[in-house]
Amino acid sequence: MSHAFLTNSVTSVILAGGLGKRLGGNKPHRILNDMPLYQWAYNYCQAHTQEVFFSLKPHQFYQENFKNCHAGIIYDVSDHIDGPISGIVSSLIWIKKNRPLYEYIFTIPVDMPFLDPNLFKILCSNQINYPAKPLYVTENNSSHYTIALWPITLATNILYHVQNKNLYRLQDLMNFYHAEKIDFSEKGSEKFSNINNFIDLQKAHDTLKENNQLQGRNQKVGYAEQS
Repeated sequence: MSHAFLTNSVTSVILAGGLGKRLGGNKPHRILNDMPLYQWAYNYCQAHTQEVFFSLKPHQFYQENFKNCHAGIIYDVSDHIDGPISGIVSSLIWIKKNRPLYEYIFTIPVDMPFLDPNLFKILCSNQINYPAKPLYVTENNSSHYTIALWPITLATNILYHVQNKNLYRLQDLMNFYHAEKIDFSEKGSEKFSNINNFIDLQKAHDTLKENNQLQGRNQKVGYAEQS
């Protein structure tokens, strides 16, 4: 199975339904380097899949709030399920019903702007070996359950187990379905830095500034060597 085939069979879902209280609410619209966080997430997903969706709580936001994004909106099916698992379950059910040609959904949180550009490709290449299992990302001692590839075939079963077996935690759900973890430790933990509060947001600004300065110095060195 080729990577191109897998790419065409995957759609992206950005998990953006959290309250973001530690950022004063409305986390997806917090600005990083003149661009809202939702745009960082959208740009990442749009580079890899033909369609991108935002997962939101009912009536939380509306399409016009996501300017410059040609993305769909998937609202949570239940207000009684909290956390990212609600968005994942709702997205699996919605995609299965409304986009039957897709075989997987690729999920990322809205607050991780520095994801490795090769992460999606690596997950897809590993999914070939585990076509019926969820895959999620680990690095060093951290498990990132929201960065995952989910088989659409599990949609109905996952909804049942979440609603009837109290599998409300992503860790428990991953364990129940014997999910495979894909290690990205060599990529560095900074690739998986998420923005939960204003301190995190400032650190992200500082990281971008340092990267831009380093890139500028490298360009100067390159020009000097060519001259």
